[in-house]
Amino acid sequence: MYVDNLILTTENMQTGLDIYKKTKQIFEEIHMNLREYISNDDMLNKSIPEKDRATKTLQKVLGLQWSTSTDKIVLECAMELDDIITKRSVLKTHAKVFDPLGFLTPLTVKSKLFIQGLWPKNYGWDEQLSTDDRAVWKKVINAISGFRREIPRGICAIADKATLITFSDASGMAQAACAYLKCSDGPTHLIMSRSKVIGKFKEGTMPKLELDSFMIAIRMAKTICDESKLKCDIKRIVMFSDSKIALSWIKAEEAPHRAGAMRSVMLTPNMETIASDTDEDDYRPAHERHRFQSRNQAFDALRKSTNIVEQFWKKWSELYLINLRDYYALRQGKTTNREPEQGEIVLLIEDDLPRNAWMLGLIEAVIRGKDDSMIQPETLNRDFSKVTFNIALRVYCEPQSL
Repeated sequence: MYVDNLILTTENMQTGLDIYKKTKQIFEEIHMNLREYISNDDMLNKSIPEKDRATKTLQKVLGLQWSTSTDKIVLECAMELDDIITKRSVLKTHAKVFDPLGFLTPLTVKSKLFIQGLWPKNYGWDEQLSTDDRAVWKKVINAISGFRREIPRGICAIADKATLITFSDASGMAQAACAYLKCSDGPTHLIMSRSKVIGKFKEGTMPKLELDSFMIAIRMAKTICDESKLKCDIKRIVMFSDSKIALSWIKAEEAPHRAGAMRSVMLTPNMETIASDTDEDDYRPAHERHRFQSRNQAFDALRKSTNIVEQFWKKWSELYLINLRDYYALRQGKTTNREPEQGEIVLLIEDDLPRNAWMLGLIEAVIRGKDDSMIQPETLNRDFSKVTFNIALRVYCEPQSL
């Protein structure tokens, strides 16, 4: 058995001392010597025998440096230049920076962008970079190396009420989001950030990139709420974006792009989640939904799931079929001779009904003649009944419309 670090949090000095005695007893029973205890409380440190007490005040906690004398987390970013600068050495230098919470994002995003710029130049792994690229890398290293800051370790009292505040932004090169926690009776602290370098070949308008960065903030806020709900009671979430177009999309009743039913159904609920002003239920993970407290809550959950299905069929009849007709008009009568296959989704043509009222079917079997030519497909309706139609129109979906 190997023990690296045991990290515990207590509300008072006496509880910490009791934990010390109990852990020593447990590990002594299995003939292991748990030692190098250290606390941010001087009285507790003095109560621990010197043989079990750590001598250094700067300790590593989950990869981060913790100063027990000041009770602060020490952030450092030290990068060194190699004698021969290659693509391999650049990646190795960048990987040395351990930043799980994204406190160093404004620094590390510069090295990410530089690494991204190396790939189109087709350098070998151990090929020395050009003079210009070496000069740029040296500037990046000089701007990053030597950074040192101390931030408070404790940011909120246990069971304290707090407000989570996020900011998101995007440019043509990168997207980023950061989160701050505002405690009821304390200052505001940066607790997390995330960044993403935009692909060189990724197409997208600035409002779309701003919306994507807002989704980064959404996922980050959900992670923070899930991880901190046992320690801190987050009562309110406030999210900021400087993109008026993205905010108008979020508030819109319909999806911003008329790209078919699937796009509308998948994108609109995400925007409703962003724009929602309800409290904790929006940020509870799905596996907690079975904990219904009343009959009304169970009925409400069933109603919402039914609405999702009804919404899809409504989008299908009102948006997607109309777009499908426009798509075939733009194709100027171009058709394909490929026969429908088993398992495909098709439109069932009915001459006495308008196009947007045609039913959707799943091909269960294809009936063929003696010469192996297709006679008619047997389809499965929305109500799971099998029917046979003489003519079936295959639904064609472009990848970018999904």
